[in-house]
Amino acid sequence: MNSTASPGRATYGLTRTAAGLEPHPLEGAICKLAFELFVAQRRKKVVARILNERGLRTRSGAHFSDTAVGRLLVDADLKSAGVVSETLWNDVQEFLHRASAEGATRPTSHLLSGIVRCACGARMYPKPPSTKYLCGACRRKMPADDLEAIVAHALASIGLPALSVAAFQALSFSQKREIIEAAVNEIVVGDVVDVALAV
Repeated sequence: MNSTASPGRATYGLTRTAAGLEPHPLEGAICKLAFELFVAQRRKKVVARILNERGLRTRSGAHFSDTAVGRLLVDADLKSAGVVSETLWNDVQEFLHRASAEGATRPTSHLLSGIVRCACGARMYPKPPSTKYLCGACRRKMPADDLEAIVAHALASIGLPALSVAAFQALSFSQKREIIEAAVNEIVVGDVVDVALAV
């Protein structure tokens, strides 16, 4: 995707000189960090949260949002100007393309869709009409209710939400999903369930 910046103003991470677009000393480093964090975390909201926690801001001084991070991750000028390496760029684009393709065929109708991985390395998704998360590689299964209860206990253990597991279960689907997207990096299902928290 090409940058949509106007000729007189470079996008975040870049500065316009007589020679063309060049990395901005501070913003370029922040952009590179955003790419590296996304490779590690795979979640735009998590990347935005980490940047904000480190006191980093957009050009206007605003906090980073997942939308702002998303724009950075597809700005091809950042690669052309050498802000990010071609390898780092390709890693991010490959994941974004794959996530987009999966999202087009897998609507988020289950609370943990997109963040559950089997211990074998493959992703796990509910396969209707079953209410179990299924690994397409090794066929491991995990009941959705059991998995969601484990995640609720993990969140309650760090005070999210601040009341109890029951308080979490009483939230709406969208409220629970928002908490999970912000606080959970990944869930790995093996002989035991490992909930990797972002906080």
